[in-house]
Amino acid sequence: MATVFIPASTSAVLLDIEGTTTPITFVKDVLFPYIREHLEDYLSNHWEEDECKQDVQLLKKQLFDGHFDTTLGAKVEGKSYERIAERIGCRPEEITFLTDVTREAKAAEEAGVNVVVVVRPGNMELTDDERAHYKLITSFNQLKPTGPV
Repeated sequence: MATVFIPASTSAVLLDIEGTTTPITFVKDVLFPYIREHLEDYLSNHWEEDECKQDVQLLKKQLFDGHFDTTLGAKVEGKSYERIAERIGCRPEEITFLTDVTREAKAAEEAGVNVVVVVRPGNMELTDDERAHYKLITSFNQLKPTGPV
């Protein structure tokens, strides 16, 4: 797949998680079991340590500038993306959304959001029409900004 250019007007990148940032098989078969097995013990043993508290805060600050669940609406409804844009203080056309689900891509597009569909092992197969319509990537390395970074 070719390079996909992120529009210069993009001020926010919105990421779906499962199937987008990593293959869904990795999330289900590796990540979830690992977290279930180790997180509680780790946090129980280290929660009162300043380093752990600082790490948790830094992770929240650096990684999550906004967390949006279905309280803003279903990901297959265009209105949800309009609400997200409003919540983060930008216009829908200033958002580039990466997802592996074309129903979500369609809803985001209807709201005016720029869309890139991520193709990963274990994701639903795309139709020929979907492949022709959407910008597709298999790796984030294929994304390139068109303006100043």
